[in-house]
Amino acid sequence: MRTSPIFSTTARIVSCAIVLLGAAGCSERDGGELLSPGPPASATSADCDGAYNCKLPNPYPCKDPADPGANRLAHRYNSEDCHFKIAANTVLYDGFGNARGTVTDAEVRINYGQRKRLPNGTVVVYVFAVGTTSGAASGWVREADVTESLAYMETVNATNPGNGDYAALWRLTGGPTPVRAFYDDMVLHNTHRPCSHLPKHYLLRPGNVVNLLYNLPGMGGVADDTYLVETGDVFRRSQGVLLRDIPFYHKDSPLNGEPFGYMQFMYGHVNGRYGWIARDAVTTDPVGTVIVDSNNSFNNTSVAQFQASTGWTFSSGTKEYYGDGYYHAPTGATSDAATFWFYLPSAQTRTVDAWWTTYANRSSTAPYIAYDANGTEVGRVSVDQKVNGGKWNRLGTWSFTAGWNRIVLSRWTTSGSYVIADAVKIR
Repeated sequence: MRTSPIFSTTARIVSCAIVLLGAAGCSERDGGELLSPGPPASATSADCDGAYNCKLPNPYPCKDPADPGANRLAHRYNSEDCHFKIAANTVLYDGFGNARGTVTDAEVRINYGQRKRLPNGTVVVYVFAVGTTSGAASGWVREADVTESLAYMETVNATNPGNGDYAALWRLTGGPTPVRAFYDDMVLHNTHRPCSHLPKHYLLRPGNVVNLLYNLPGMGGVADDTYLVETGDVFRRSQGVLLRDIPFYHKDSPLNGEPFGYMQFMYGHVNGRYGWIARDAVTTDPVGTVIVDSNNSFNNTSVAQFQASTGWTFSSGTKEYYGDGYYHAPTGATSDAATFWFYLPSAQTRTVDAWWTTYANRSSTAPYIAYDANGTEVGRVSVDQKVNGGKWNRLGTWSFTAGWNRIVLSRWTTSGSYVIADAVKIR
């Protein structure tokens, strides 16, 4: 989550067109090849805006009164019939071809235009919210398992900006537990409720997956692909496309009020398939990163625990918090510290970051002190909590020992202000 303005790196602003020739894709073809599921249809095109936010040019939108959808495929000659029969024992796959379960529904709904070839050569189409032996999920089924012809459906793919990749490979996580809990109380539009586009829809989904999006929430939010989070470091952000900030609101905020914050989305690709992904759903942090939140119900308490005395007060009054809030305490000559405990199975050198909220009464010399499992001080730093709130800030890199190490936030500094204990990250 972020409350900062739009990412300021200069972008190359262009417009693109998706050309549809029965099975043609965008300028970036999925896997470098065109699929040919049937006779070519008439040429169709659709414009993308300068940030590659495309809309599916669906000539067959679903008009079922009970379940309409502009991005769902309807039968060619009956727009109210949007369900397609499938064979028994049809398997649902993720974007890499990993089996996610067997479809238990007799019929499926299909996202218009979403067709691709899996690494093993199998042609698949993207189905929306089907029942499976592993629970309801979206993903891919073999086109051959759809027992009704889809030859009239064109194939569309989001476009490649043609500007290369950033060096970092982003790992799919779906977001840490505190982040997901934070968004549980948020909506993406506050002009009506309930809202179908909830922030949590773009983080970890049922079945332990993350969705790549064809277009941004509020402008469609249509899934382009689905990947298991266990697939590792796979997302590459595209150079030249700005982060996009989508406003979100507290679910109890007044209608048409100011946003609570902004949920950021990045454009890029997974193995050549392009789309948007929530910044909070991916990370460059290495495997083994530990986050210690100020709410132990969000922590994996086998490796992360928070401790504070009654001298610290819980609050959620400042919007930049991580999780569901933070603790604050007045500064002065007292050794009453808040402690972020973390367990390491062996001696390791780790980088530590901290998250806090800003306000005029915050301390400009908030002291963080690092101790190893033997109780030996291994580092300390004073930070200005009047600035840089609502994000991770690097404290330092220190050598820790096996066992329960800790980062403490001391109150012992110039009196007359407050220190904020919100969260720390050990990476």
